Amino acid sequence: MQARDGDFINPLTSKESIEVGKAISQGALRDFRALKPAAGEEMIHRYELYNNDHAQHILESLCRVVHVTDFQLADVKSPSRFEYVNQYADDRRFSGLVPGYRPQEFLIYSMVHELVRTLNRFPNSELSDREIDLVLTTGDLIDNAQSNEFSWVMALLGGGTIEIPSGSDEMELVSDQYFGSYAYWQPEGDKDSYKERFGFPRVDGLLRNALRPIVSDGLKMPWLGCNGNHEILTQGVGRVSSSLQELAVGQSKSVDIGAIGEGSLYEEFIEDPTLFYLSGVQRDISPDEGRVHVGVDGVIAAYLNAPGLPKGHGFTDWNVENHVAYFAYDLNDKVRIVTLDTAVPSGDEEGAIDESQFLWLEEKLKESSSRYFEDGKLVANSVGIDRYIVITSHHPLFKMNNSFRDARDTEVTKERLSDLLHRFPNVILWLSGHTHVNRVMPSQSPYDPRFGFFEVTTVSIMDWPSQFRVVELFSGDSHLEVHLEMGNIDVPVQSTEVESSADLASWHRTVAYNTSLLVPKHFVGEHRDRNVVLHLNKRH
Repeated sequence: MQARDGDFINPLTSKESIEVGKAISQGALRDFRALKPAAGEEMIHRYELYNNDHAQHILESLCRVVHVTDFQLADVKSPSRFEYVNQYADDRRFSGLVPGYRPQEFLIYSMVHELVRTLNRFPNSELSDREIDLVLTTGDLIDNAQSNEFSWVMALLGGGTIEIPSGSDEMELVSDQYFGSYAYWQPEGDKDSYKERFGFPRVDGLLRNALRPIVSDGLKMPWLGCNGNHEILTQGVGRVSSSLQELAVGQSKSVDIGAIGEGSLYEEFIEDPTLFYLSGVQRDISPDEGRVHVGVDGVIAAYLNAPGLPKGHGFTDWNVENHVAYFAYDLNDKVRIVTLDTAVPSGDEEGAIDESQFLWLEEKLKESSSRYFEDGKLVANSVGIDRYIVITSHHPLFKMNNSFRDARDTEVTKERLSDLLHRFPNVILWLSGHTHVNRVMPSQSPYDPRFGFFEVTTVSIMDWPSQFRVVELFSGDSHLEVHLEMGNIDVPVQSTEVESSADLASWHRTVAYNTSLLVPKHFVGEHRDRNVVLHLNKRH
């Protein structure tokens, strides 16, 4: 049944989608528009990695998982954030540092809460009647590598109460009309740049209600973690140092930058982000020890201590002992998940893996392969037990080009990593985030054109369209099918209220849409990147 304006949206985008509605308010440059329900988007078929002409009958569902990524849930009062960089978006010196602020960011807590509620009541597969086996997260669940951000995400996903905002109950954030400047959307104020230029509305109660405590039941199905650049780098880019730690828990926040040179600021921020947080105009804020930054060990500890199943969410004592944030997880006797750590502690938003992780990955691929390519020839592996392999990571392969590598230069090139994966025909899928854009790309094996895998990136929860991806793997007599369908967070298409968590999440989606019009990025991708059935040749 088609939802009416204000009603909850169907979580399956094949049943119902969302499109632009009427103007809510007017601005000098563009109007702020509501959203409305629309017809569902059909599933289309892709055959780039399938060379069998005759029709196949689906026999068995091997697994059904949900891919969610890039919450970028932020401590919006943190002194180690630089929202002001958005004011310099047209200045080439700030390239790579924007955005430092999103108008919808204070609503993300409710959005993640409603994501959890949506997945807990998600319908069984119409093709197999299968429930969700597992939720796969692929990093950047937090925004600024802070301990309190991690505690909030773990409580939302695992179950618990989150107390926001940090520091105190004072509204010491740029979205408040008494603290922030004209440059930011202040929903409970009368006048700001977003209202005047882009028609963003005044919404009384929106900000204060968004920062109320939230009680989450947590996901009712197992879920896995993953490390991303925003988990271990300040603003997902800069190195964490002892001086930054001291600043992060302090009581002074920079609201504009001081004197700067003529060159690029990106490398300067990687080397010493404190210069950006200590210079320029400062405002007093309430301190909070919970804002301390975490590293790789902190990421591992957060997942090991998080409630919910499985214990550790993929991480084990082996990760603690070896100080590494990658793991393999056997979903069942048919499917193995291999989660990489592509974040680089030395800085830069792009990804890489080092030689030790590369060698570990090779061993995990061998464990799930009875045959693989060696020196261009397919060889038997008597100790391998065949499973289909799904790679997960924060960065996709084409973003594995970090320029701030370890001083020993031990990082592996993306070409070498691609070659390794293609040596193992059982690798069929690579799920990632980072780009905030839907994209589905075939990668054909250079060793045998019958084989290869699909690279799949999924949009973020933070930015428009704030969706997730449902992935179901089927096996036929001589072929495989991977069904990919985008999912809506099941809240009103367009709420006018601000009382409930669902209302606040609805506002998040609407603000995210209108914000997306201000940036040159096609978040949703094409139809072929969303609701698709991927056909592949069977591997074993």
